Amino acid sequence: MKKMIFNLSDRLTGEIDKAVDRWGFATRSEFFRYLAVEFLRHDNNLIGTDEVLKEHNKEIRRVRYAKITPNWDY
Repeated sequence: MKKMIFNLSDRLTGEIDKAVDRWGFATRSEFFRYLAVEFLRHDNNLIGTDEVLKEHNKEIRRVRYAKITPNWDY
């Protein structure tokens, strides 16, 4: 996996962080990977609805479910 580094304004970073929390992404990196896949799928029709997208969506649902499910392990 390649590492990418880029700069964002503080305002944009704040909006991204809100979206990460709202939509249940585990990290900013997961958010950007999802955006890249969606962009390529919609813009270039290079990536269809295949196992990669299904697994990614399943993971997002798992993270969102974990955020709304109380942790009973005290």
